[in-house]
Amino acid sequence: MKELVKDIIKGITNGVDPKRRYWGMGGAYYFWDIWGQHVAIIKPTDEEPCAPNNPKGFVGTTLGRPSLKRSILGWDRSQAHSKIALLQQFIPHDYDASDHGTSSLPISSIHRIGILDIRIFNTDRHGGNLLVRNLDNGSSRFEAQTKLIPIDHGLCLLESLEDPYFEWIHWPQGSIPFSEEELEYIKDLDPIKDVEMLRMELPTIHEASLRVLVLSTIFLKEAATSGHCLSEIGDMMSRQFTKKEEEPSVLEVMCMEARNWVKEIELLFTRNKL
Repeated sequence: MKELVKDIIKGITNGVDPKRRYWGMGGAYYFWDIWGQHVAIIKPTDEEPCAPNNPKGFVGTTLGRPSLKRSILGWDRSQAHSKIALLQQFIPHDYDASDHGTSSLPISSIHRIGILDIRIFNTDRHGGNLLVRNLDNGSSRFEAQTKLIPIDHGLCLLESLEDPYFEWIHWPQGSIPFSEEELEYIKDLDPIKDVEMLRMELPTIHEASLRVLVLSTIFLKEAATSGHCLSEIGDMMSRQFTKKEEEPSVLEVMCMEARNWVKEIELLFTRNKL
């Protein structure tokens, strides 16, 4: 990452200015190195949707009622100032999964990414943040062997259960049972060791986020052992909408029942102690 930052600084110093990304709802900027190669994307936190300096008009309004500004300013060195931002390395790719149908994407890759999404409780997995890279010179991109690269994980490992978004729930690959190799991998997952590693590598991570990781991983392990496929597990973690009302997910209901059970045990223990 330090080398990436050095490349960005060298590019700017040599007059290679960043360029604004015009699609999407938040502010994002492409950065280049001195050779003109695309190396990074930077997303300022104050320019995210509904943030105070969002450049596309989503400022203090709901997403359904945007108030778009008449113009969007480009890069201006004279107005440069410090900001907290998310730095992402640019990954070379041919297209993303939203560019065409997903039925031709590799089953094993979808399962691998789905397992990751469940473990980190991803609330923003859609085709646009699944990059696709062709691995051969097929006559068309539909025939080429492909590699999937998941990106944009800023809405993961939340501090409480929310409504996740797993677009692969609706893809045919998600309904195909896990392979024996995948089941063995899931069986060997150790969320406690993962938590210890994250505490060392990311000392500022909140304990509540780590609890979500442990909970999601245990749920994945139990559900997979019970014979559920990826789509079924994702569906059980997602909230349902009935009569225009949001119902808690199966996972949330289980957590509420467990909490009530613990309260009853604590109350019973207190009474017996008295």
